[in-house]
Amino acid sequence: MRSTGDINMIFDKQPPNNIDLEESVLSSLIIGSESIDDVFLQADEFYKPAHVEIFKAIKSLQGQNIEVDLLSVTNKLKESNTLEVAGGVSYLSRLLDCPVSVNLEYYVKKIKESANLRKLITISHSVTSSCYNKEKSATDIIENAQRDISDIGAEETGKTDIKDIVNSTYDKLEKLRESDGFVSGIPSGYSKLDKHTSGFQNSDLILIGARPSMGKTTLAVNIARYAAFNFYPVLIFSLEMSNEQLTHRLLSEMSEVNGMKFKSASFSDSEWVRVKSATGNLYEMPIHIVDKTGLSINEIMSITRSFKRKHKISLVVLDYIQLISGWNKDGQGPKAKISNGLKAIAKSLNLPVIALTQLNRNLERRDDKRPIMSDLRESGALEQDADIAMFLYRHEVYETKEEQLIGASKGKAELLIRKNRQGSIGMTKLKFVPEFTKFFSDDNY
Repeated sequence: MRSTGDINMIFDKQPPNNIDLEESVLSSLIIGSESIDDVFLQADEFYKPAHVEIFKAIKSLQGQNIEVDLLSVTNKLKESNTLEVAGGVSYLSRLLDCPVSVNLEYYVKKIKESANLRKLITISHSVTSSCYNKEKSATDIIENAQRDISDIGAEETGKTDIKDIVNSTYDKLEKLRESDGFVSGIPSGYSKLDKHTSGFQNSDLILIGARPSMGKTTLAVNIARYAAFNFYPVLIFSLEMSNEQLTHRLLSEMSEVNGMKFKSASFSDSEWVRVKSATGNLYEMPIHIVDKTGLSINEIMSITRSFKRKHKISLVVLDYIQLISGWNKDGQGPKAKISNGLKAIAKSLNLPVIALTQLNRNLERRDDKRPIMSDLRESGALEQDADIAMFLYRHEVYETKEEQLIGASKGKAELLIRKNRQGSIGMTKLKFVPEFTKFFSDDNY
């Protein structure tokens, strides 16, 4: 580990820069045929203050469809009272003697790289200062640093040419048109659900809500297992169950062996063969489980970023929202922060987040106990932030004794899609087999 003196020596060095390349790019914009649209740079990515002002002037001129030359740039700088900062007319004239870039894209890349290195140095200064001041917790410092570093990466990927977007969009539309049931996102394992969603899409926050005993954890685990089976790495936050309990559920689902038998391993010979086979298959699946309780939304965001970087996760499942630290604090502010944080994870890391949520018990006072959006428990922010809101309903949970004798509702479940920003709403029929902790598609009722 470096001493404080070593760190100070590093920080005292001149920050990374490419002055010569900056001059060449500006020269190309003034006397060459290059357009500002071909230079994917921001003014603050130039290192020399004079170049920052000159680039701003050029950008302003081209935005007004005014021809860029020495005279127009000089006049624009005079108008903004920045000619002196830009080095005056003499420095502008000297820029004209700089060679025009023949490899503009490479020069821009190098300038941007130096700018990003300077941003990282600034972040490291901030981290060092925060560590010495001890005004923030280590978790907060790490979270802030990860967010700031991620923002640098976001700036890199955020400038996508419309041509690339159009091509990608057209390819997806063509596949959708030619292939009935094409899934552009992560498949759920339930074809009727995927027809509504086209799969779970990147940056979406998906809520699965239900009253207790409906099976929302089972459904989420089924979806996670199916995604992993199709080579989508999954991160599961199990805030209620231990990782061993969750693994038992996965093995029960995959082997179709009664989940209760996993407590004592009281399997028959044929069941043990299936369990061993399921264990081998599960071992190879890209599933990661975090079963730590009492996590804050900032800690969840930090852990997710780390797993995204290390394991390239494609899907996050969180069970469940009300167990996130801070949810039970008074007022809507803490709940809105958690809801906004879940959406921020989905958007900033560009992956779908499936979050389970309890529903308000008031619905049980209604004759029709099928959940609706207003049943989301204690938070309007969840209703607003969710891209998809689905509710699991099994009538047999509420059956009278007479209905139980008939058994008409046994195993039947409904997945009610009440909100879907990019798709349709509706109902998907499922069959619940509790002994296997598994939902099957059910088109027979």
